[in-house]
Amino acid sequence: MGKEGMSMSDNKMKEKLIEDCTFDESIDYVIQDLKHSSIVGDHQNYLIKVMEYIRLGNPEQIPEPEEKET
Repeated sequence: MGKEGMSMSDNKMKEKLIEDCTFDESIDYVIQDLKHSSIVGDHQNYLIKVMEYIRLGNPEQIPEPEEKET
């Protein structure tokens, strides 16, 4: 069900779940959302890698995205 189909109470429940989760759990939520998003391929893999670096506490070590020749 898309976000348009959610009622206000569903949204509030989801917000409460997110507020109550740990940092690692919130990273897991983001990674799961990325895996099911319309972002695919190299972009999706890069964003997942970024989230894993953030989880490890090393955001300064995130590699630059690789530029592909078009």
